[in-house]
Amino acid sequence: MWEIFQELGPTYVKQAYHMDEGSFYKLHKKLRKYKTKKQNQNNKKKKNSGKNGAISTVLHLSVAIHYFARGDPYDILIAHGISHKEVF
Repeated sequence: MWEIFQELGPTYVKQAYHMDEGSFYKLHKKLRKYKTKKQNQNNKKKKNSGKNGAISTVLHLSVAIHYFARGDPYDILIAHGISHKEVF
């Protein structure tokens, strides 16, 4: 994620996520509490985790916020290095 934020710069991070980088990580820290151990175990067992491995919780949050902030799925998949299917 750090690379994405660095590439976008503070202005475009705020435009894409409607928050600055610090607020993004604060939100991630708060939401991470709600991810249970069972969900973590299920993620490790997934066979369809993609050729580069499972997607991190930071990346999940980034994609979700960018998408709901009216981000184009094709821009999101290019910026985050994930498939079109994983955006949805």
